[in-house]
Amino acid sequence: MLWLNVQTAAHRLQSLKDITIAMDPIAIPIDGVLDLHTFAPGELKNLLNDYIDACLEANVHELRIIHGKGSGVMRARVHSLLEKDPRVQAFHDAPPEAGGWGATLVTLARRTNGRQGDHPGGG
Repeated sequence: MLWLNVQTAAHRLQSLKDITIAMDPIAIPIDGVLDLHTFAPGELKNLLNDYIDACLEANVHELRIIHGKGSGVMRARVHSLLEKDPRVQAFHDAPPEAGGWGATLVTLARRTNGRQGDHPGGG
């Protein structure tokens, strides 16, 4: 058994967070429900953009994004990204039976003239 003092253990744990593990891509069903619990915060922007793209392609316009309650940081980040996205028509906290403030319900804008609004970041 290896025993570490608190300072050494904290230092080792700090250095472990910089390790990146290569993983195979995972398939996410395009059913309008995106659970963010298994994703790192750094993946959020690209994940949300890609998921919205896929939902629009699948003609899914009502989404439920599950970010959890926690400290509210992930919820704030999700809301910030949604506010800036022209493909998003509206969003609000889910009702209590659908996760309350641990989930966000999103309505995506419908395509007009075969085109969707500009993608965030230009393009």
